[in-house]
Amino acid sequence: MEKISSGMEKNRYLEAFFLKASSIFAFFTIVIGIFVLAGWILNVSILKTIDTDLISMKANTAIVFILSGVALYLSGRATSWKLRGFLSGVVIIMGALNLCEYIFNADFGIDQILFKDMEGI
Repeated sequence: MEKISSGMEKNRYLEAFFLKASSIFAFFTIVIGIFVLAGWILNVSILKTIDTDLISMKANTAIVFILSGVALYLSGRATSWKLRGFLSGVVIIMGALNLCEYIFNADFGIDQILFKDMEGI
């Protein structure tokens, strides 16, 4: 009987560990999204990109970071599956649209919906 008890304790420990880890990753994902979005709102280049030689993260990507972080945070908690499904669905749709832009060499303009990137023109 002791083996079952210690196995159950180990499972609870691992579950708590991964819940804590997912919360930490969710927090950093949300913070990155907020910083990038603040960079677009305040027009601060250093918040939009980590290096001036690299392209900037777009505002819609920052919003997807925030939504995916919130969905990750809620995934291990007793919250509505509809809310988690909605957030995950938005992330999947935005990712699919971006992928279609690259595959079909098209520009749907989703990167420019919230803010116009004058540096990329």
